[in-house]
Amino acid sequence: MDNDARGALLCEWCYGAGQGVDDLMMVTFGTGIGTAVVLDGKLMTGSHFSGGILGGHILVHSEGRQCTCGAVGCLESEASGWVLPELIRSHALYSESSLRELDAIGFEELLTHAATGDACASAVQEHCYRIWGEALVSFIHLYDPQRIVIGGGLMNSPEPVLASFRETVAKFIWGDPGQVEIVAAQHPNRAGLIGAAALFYAH
Repeated sequence: MDNDARGALLCEWCYGAGQGVDDLMMVTFGTGIGTAVVLDGKLMTGSHFSGGILGGHILVHSEGRQCTCGAVGCLESEASGWVLPELIRSHALYSESSLRELDAIGFEELLTHAATGDACASAVQEHCYRIWGEALVSFIHLYDPQRIVIGGGLMNSPEPVLASFRETVAKFIWGDPGQVEIVAAQHPNRAGLIGAAALFYAH
């Protein structure tokens, strides 16, 4: 029916953290990184139906890692759920990290171990926060939203993530940092489903 990130945005726009705003962006952090945009009260689709949804594939490091899309140095290939185990295991501090004891590593495990003072986990967390925050600055410059809604598994512990994003945006944005709100999604686990229902009722 539509892209899943657009579904999540539609959910938050109609029933969640994006209500009352006509210029809105949604960014979801999970296995990959999804984005979607509302401009002037209209869901952005573009001439090839890809408008606003490829934020996970903006170039952030031209000499970086290979991405699943075939390009190199995409936002996803530098800081996302699918690349996270590689980021951790290739880090110089991994051999001394408590993360070595885990069979599977996701953002929940990363943040938990970083909170206990694990140096490797803290360094990778800082890397991801920086990359994501700088990407948000680029999105703000591109789309000029009133509000950015953050969704996905990261929002299980939203405040440290949102605080980092707001700090980076305040540092690098061209304009008033107060011109854009950065908030957590109200429906992080069911947004796509609710958005699909909203799309059905809208038609």
